[in-house]
Amino acid sequence: MGNINEVKGLFNKFLIDKNITLERIESALVPQGFIIPNKRATTLCGDAAGLCKPWSGGGVVWGLVASSFLLKYFPDFLKYKNSLRKFFLIRIFISKVAIFGVYLLGFRFPFLLPRKIRMESDFLF
Repeated sequence: MGNINEVKGLFNKFLIDKNITLERIESALVPQGFIIPNKRATTLCGDAAGLCKPWSGGGVVWGLVASSFLLKYFPDFLKYKNSLRKFFLIRIFISKVAIFGVYLLGFRFPFLLPRKIRMESDFLF
């Protein structure tokens, strides 16, 4: 994640350094939110389901957590969706509130934020 011009340049340098030739490059935005369908026969998991962290855009750990729920409830996709809703929606909400708070304090009242802070990067609580 980063500025498209900087990232593209770094990627091209990597390809040249490693002597890799690509026929074409395709990409898409990773969705955010909770977009699991209400269907009995199909479902989504991980990044495809919008399970990327609001504060970083990453989703490896959240995708692995979602896949463990999928394995537990397979083939009942509605139970899978309900279990993910219970587990993730509060975390997504708290994450968005935390981001808002950090931006609000960081830009307006930076002296209120601790100088050194540690947090678990995949789950805020």
